[in-house]
Amino acid sequence: MDDGSPQAARTLIAGVEYRFVEKLASATVDGEVVVCEALDGARRYATCETWEAGRARFEASRLADEGVVTSASSSAEKLALFNSLFAMRSDVHAKSYFNKKTGRVGYTPACANEWKGSVCGKPRVKCADCANREFLPLDDAALLAHFRGSGRDGVGIVAGYPLVDDDKMRVLAADFDKDDWQQAVGAFRSVCEREGVPVAIERSRSGNGAHAWMFLGEPVAASDARKLGCALLTRAMRVDPRHA
Repeated sequence: MDDGSPQAARTLIAGVEYRFVEKLASATVDGEVVVCEALDGARRYATCETWEAGRARFEASRLADEGVVTSASSSAEKLALFNSLFAMRSDVHAKSYFNKKTGRVGYTPACANEWKGSVCGKPRVKCADCANREFLPLDDAALLAHFRGSGRDGVGIVAGYPLVDDDKMRVLAADFDKDDWQQAVGAFRSVCEREGVPVAIERSRSGNGAHAWMFLGEPVAASDARKLGCALLTRAMRVDPRHA
């Protein structure tokens, strides 16, 4: 079992697993070399760079064997993990657009008939009043387009609808975007940790804010989830940001 110490470390070099033996001063290169041993007892010398690169490959392989999703995992595995956490309606999603008049990004339900001359009445007919709307599902293709980036002005960003199973939800988010967002999200995280509520903090795309995500183990009434979020925010407001 690898306990993280150099003596217990493992690495992969040319597809062969080695364990750490010792470090020695190198006679040919600056610094040190690592002496490592294969499972069959064969020993070899490796530069520290080769050793560390192999350790990263070994760790990624170990996590993959345990079913842990990492940066080396396939797109399908990453999407499956995302969907298991960010539970949203699968029959519809919103997409972003750039409003030239306001200079801001807005969101509207993605429609398969948008701007089709024979069925789309924009801009004369508002989308909400259109009888020909055909909502696009939140599928892997939409998510992949979102993750790969929009290209310009934030257009193409996907937003999901978290209400599922008769006004229930499995994911709750708190948005922090004021000037003191760093202190505020720090106070919120401190309260969540104290109350035993797991929370994941994400930096906003703009860099000037953060989202606090709480993933619920099972669908709960949206009203109850909102009460939880409000209670945590209220307690966070009582925390002095200097001590968060």
